[in-house]
Amino acid sequence: MHYSNCLSILIVSSIVILGKWSNARVIFDNEYRDNLEEEDKTLLKQFNKRHVKRQTICPTPYHVLTADNRCVWSCGQGTQPDTSTNECVCQDGYYETGTDQFGRRVCTICPKPYHVVTSDNRCVWSCGQGTQPDITTNECVCQDGYYETGTDQFGRRVCTICPKPYHVVTSDSRCVWSCGQGTQPDTSTNECVCQDGYYETGTDQFGRRVCT
Repeated sequence: MHYSNCLSILIVSSIVILGKWSNARVIFDNEYRDNLEEEDKTLLKQFNKRHVKRQTICPTPYHVLTADNRCVWSCGQGTQPDTSTNECVCQDGYYETGTDQFGRRVCTICPKPYHVVTSDNRCVWSCGQGTQPDITTNECVCQDGYYETGTDQFGRRVCTICPKPYHVVTSDSRCVWSCGQGTQPDTSTNECVCQDGYYETGTDQFGRRVCT
């Protein structure tokens, strides 16, 4: 009888313990499942964010994608961003000369004051009064028979004609008198006239008055 009671108590205790363990297991499973679901949601969000970042469109060749997933401007030599066209265009005073290895527009300075950039983006000569282009110096120099008298409002050399036949231009670009035999300068007429006691007898090979 005593043995039977002990066995009954043991069985009841085991059932109670098993019941509690079963309930605990259910609670644990539910909590574990909830945690897994939260982790899955977090991982999914992170994946979606990375996926969205990888889908960022950064228009080439004038933009590049940085390591932190930003799309920034990337302009070539002599150019600057233009938000209206979403391209890099020539800076002021520059003209387009080609593209670089990335396909970006490349521009070169148009040297002032003897060149200007046209509306169709060409660099052309722009010479002042009495001058002409000189490709050896890349400047505008005095035309033959002209001498330098200053600069204009753009900083370009300005030259004035040296009136023949009574003037010549020196090697250092000065206009000086050049009178024929028996004559002298006359500033009122800007010619060479006969000296006192001389009379005009003709002209020489340069067209200057000759007096005897």
